[in-house]
Amino acid sequence: LEWAKATIEDIVRAKVSIAQVFKVLCNISLRSGVIDCFEMLIKNNIPIAVISYGIAEFIEMIIPREYLSGVFAAEMILNDGELTGKSLIHHSRDDRLIVGWQLQSIVLPSKKGWCSEFFAQLYGVSCENILAVGDSGSDRNLGFLKGNRLGIAENEEHADKIRPFMGDVVI
Repeated sequence: LEWAKATIEDIVRAKVSIAQVFKVLCNISLRSGVIDCFEMLIKNNIPIAVISYGIAEFIEMIIPREYLSGVFAAEMILNDGELTGKSLIHHSRDDRLIVGWQLQSIVLPSKKGWCSEFFAQLYGVSCENILAVGDSGSDRNLGFLKGNRLGIAENEEHADKIRPFMGDVVI
């Protein structure tokens, strides 16, 4: 919780607008093969959710919305009193300032299992058919079954750190 709280407090203190965040995040690219994977899943009518300790709107600036069935992550509050949520349509022209965040929307690592269950129920997917992909120890509760949890690591040292929480790990 401290990491998320400190991040949002820094953004608020710096009087950052949605357009400024977008200018930075639009230069971030997804790992190789992610979009191909999303397109294959969509083609086969497989719903995709991001369950993150991060900030929903930042995730949605990086991953095109047409690939996501759901995003479970912290929501920010803007200076006009709106929750960001689906109101961010034209990121690059949105000069509203980020003034806070919804505490109850933060997805603590301990809540990732609950979010996985909610998503599965929403889309009628049994727990045995959930494939959870994570990249840190905070993903230990993601999905339902450890055997269905795939860890993505940057190197062997990273793989060793997350291996205890994953069914398998790839580098």
